[in-house]
Amino acid sequence: MTLSSKRELIQAIRKVYGKSTKAQKIAHLDHLELVTGLKRNYLNRLLLSGYKTKRRKPGRKSRYASDPEFMEALKRIWGATRYLSGKLLKRSIKFYIATYQMHCGVLAPDVSEKLLRISPATIDRILLPTKRRLGKGKRLRVELDRVTNEAGSASPAPAS
Repeated sequence: MTLSSKRELIQAIRKVYGKSTKAQKIAHLDHLELVTGLKRNYLNRLLLSGYKTKRRKPGRKSRYASDPEFMEALKRIWGATRYLSGKLLKRSIKFYIATYQMHCGVLAPDVSEKLLRISPATIDRILLPTKRRLGKGKRLRVELDRVTNEAGSASPAPAS
């Protein structure tokens, strides 16, 4: 019996369990114990109080991911380095900031400071949703297609 079907069965019996007599409660527990394989005490607790879910505490806001200008700069530098890992990207960011500013415009001082200060683990954590969206192996193909299209449109083939 799957967990979801166990929960459905327990929820269905839970509706009538509270108003049942002692003999009926024993019958319900016998039936559930036989069907689900769970212990009587645990089933009794589930039938009286239901499943408890742990509430996650909200974490602190990221000082990096909440800044759209920083995220844009990081993603562009990451793409220019051909999607390096966080460890390698961290070492090459200082070289790409000047190139980024030549091609994409001047960065705010706080953004360039954040780029220099960010850790490799944070880079990987921040870029994870983008990596998942692009998929494994697609990043390089997309980049190569873009470069090929730009090269093809920049210098048309000579007519014979």
